[in-house]
Amino acid sequence: MKKAFSTIILALAALAALAVPVVAQQQKAGRDPQAEQVIYTRLAAINPKAVPPFKIGTEAMDANDLQAARDNFEQVLFLAPGFPDALRRLSYVEQRLGNLPKAELLARQALQADPSPANLTAVALVLLAANDKSRLSEAVALAKAAVAGEPDTYYNYYVLMSVATAAGDYDTMRQSSRDLLKLDPVDPTGHYIAGIVAAHDGRFEQAEKDLLMAEEFGYPTAVVDEQLNRGIRTQANLARTLRWSGIGLGSWLGGLALLFLAGLLLSSLTLKAIDRRIASSSFALSPAEAFVRRVYRVIIAVASGYFYLSIPILILLLTALVGGIIYIMASAGQVFLYPALFVLIAGLYTLAAVMRSLFVRAKNEDPGRPVAPDEMPELWGLAREVAQRLKARPVDAIFLTPGVEIGVFERGSLLCTLVRDQGQRYLILGMGALAGLTQGELRAILAHEYGHFNYRDTPGGNFANLVQRSLHSIAHNLASAGLTTWYNPAWWFVNIYNRIFLRITLGASPLQEMLADRLALIERVKTQDSLNEDPRPAWDLINHAS
Repeated sequence: MKKAFSTIILALAALAALAVPVVAQQQKAGRDPQAEQVIYTRLAAINPKAVPPFKIGTEAMDANDLQAARDNFEQVLFLAPGFPDALRRLSYVEQRLGNLPKAELLARQALQADPSPANLTAVALVLLAANDKSRLSEAVALAKAAVAGEPDTYYNYYVLMSVATAAGDYDTMRQSSRDLLKLDPVDPTGHYIAGIVAAHDGRFEQAEKDLLMAEEFGYPTAVVDEQLNRGIRTQANLARTLRWSGIGLGSWLGGLALLFLAGLLLSSLTLKAIDRRIASSSFALSPAEAFVRRVYRVIIAVASGYFYLSIPILILLLTALVGGIIYIMASAGQVFLYPALFVLIAGLYTLAAVMRSLFVRAKNEDPGRPVAPDEMPELWGLAREVAQRLKARPVDAIFLTPGVEIGVFERGSLLCTLVRDQGQRYLILGMGALAGLTQGELRAILAHEYGHFNYRDTPGGNFANLVQRSLHSIAHNLASAGLTTWYNPAWWFVNIYNRIFLRITLGASPLQEMLADRLALIERVKTQDSLNEDPRPAWDLINHAS
């Protein structure tokens, strides 16, 4: 990557051609009257008649009247032979006229007469203009000496950055641009060079930022756009995408870890709460138990929602992985047809399996034979009586099944069940279980089931069951295609999320069942003994159907 961006740096050699005009402009814009007066004073001490042509020559050079500038500086040197400032400025003029050998000779004579930072930069600029790479190291050394002599002079940094750029001396470019920006944080040239160095270092976002700042502070837009379009903008966008993708992936994995830790903590708190209340022989709902229940409800809802939040992330991850593998194969310069086809087909099937899980819905088929109130009035009467005693909304339907299960569930949207508590309530009675129960025992069991309604265990359970079905859907589809392998991220996701989800949901079950049992026990204590110990078979409630 660095080699590729070396071409960008070398392109800046064009600054060599612009160096003299740029420097001249800097001199004109930054001409210090006090510094000029010092030169006039030194020149007047040698020959006062040389001062007027020196002033005229300087004004002509700044106005780009090079012939007039040459004539006047030559007159100064005739009147004051070897005057270093005249030698230096005449060197600038000859350099801009294209007479590089003469310009170098004059600049070196000025440096020999006075090794000042200004004369050091004059020789450096002539060497830069010569476009001879073998001489650029000397130019860099001279410019560094000038900066060391006058570290607060902007002009010296411009010269140093110009020669360092032409020499491809990134360390010097980096340091000089950094030092210049310390002097002036809004200097456009400093930001421009800093951006080029950042691109060479592979810090493309910083490179883009510095180049845009250079443009903002006055650097030519066309030059900035040219550098950005050489690949810096593309690489910066890629770096941003990778960085935010990494942050997103890390946050997602961190969320999974937090859910797992929450499941462990809540399971521990649940067991402690159960042990403490049993040991105290109290049947009332403690504040700790109420808190754990509320937290469990929130965590189960968050874990269920997090699954659906994870699906788009998983899809993006799979797409990036498949595309990346195929891209690497294509970049290798060889055709890996069969491996590429396998990766593509396996990736597409995995994506289809994941996306299909989003459309898994709970079947609304009746779990058994529905029983109308006028068909079995005694059974319905018992169910309504227990609901009334527990101040619960009675069930909307009762289903008989041939099994031994007894349970309750709700149907309806999340808004109806979780928010409004207006879901349709259903009771399942297994005929196999009824055959061995008395009506008193059935009354206690119904009180337990209504306890789940009162504690609102069923709405969250429906949402959790939907997530569980989606996980099973992905696993089943992957297994049917033989893609339950270690290199399939979707299979890793199913395994990990299923473990986390089971840890959370199954951890809530002991507390839910215990609290429902307590409610049933409290109801039995409050109820008359004749009802509690009603020895009549529960089966009679069905046999006496009208």
